[in-house]
Amino acid sequence: MSNLDKLLEELTPVLRDVVVVYILDKQGKVLLGGRKKKDKPGLGKRVGIGGGIEENEDALQATKREAMEEIGVKINSAKQVGVVYFLFPHKRDEPGYNQRCYVFTCDDWEGSPIESEVIKPEWYPIDELPEQFMWPDNLLWVPQVLKGENVNGIFLYEEGKVVDYKLEQ
Repeated sequence: MSNLDKLLEELTPVLRDVVVVYILDKQGKVLLGGRKKKDKPGLGKRVGIGGGIEENEDALQATKREAMEEIGVKINSAKQVGVVYFLFPHKRDEPGYNQRCYVFTCDDWEGSPIESEVIKPEWYPIDELPEQFMWPDNLLWVPQVLKGENVNGIFLYEEGKVVDYKLEQ
């Protein structure tokens, strides 16, 4: 068992279950959201659409709800393509930091993405992601997801930087 696996086992009781969906269009673009909430981590980052899984909700239901709440888009179907863990051992007592994230892609949706108080939606060519505005771990696994590959990973953060990770297809 690797050190990351041991740390994941230790932090499992405090993991928050979340979802992220990468909405794709027919022209080879992905919808990312510019984070706007000042009281949440990632202000200004470009991220997939998502958030926390609520009580009595599964990951797909949460994905559909979050897309509607954050950008006004109705997801007709989405495909789960992996699970990624984000570990912040130095923040183990701060709710929400340590996460188990269910990753989805979607190319079957309705509506026009609209800006909300949380997210400003923006389309990017899949091969021209705004890397300078993305979380460091995203550069390691999001391109795989956008190529249609599955991904499973664990990312260990310290002081805003990835200090160790394990990534599997």
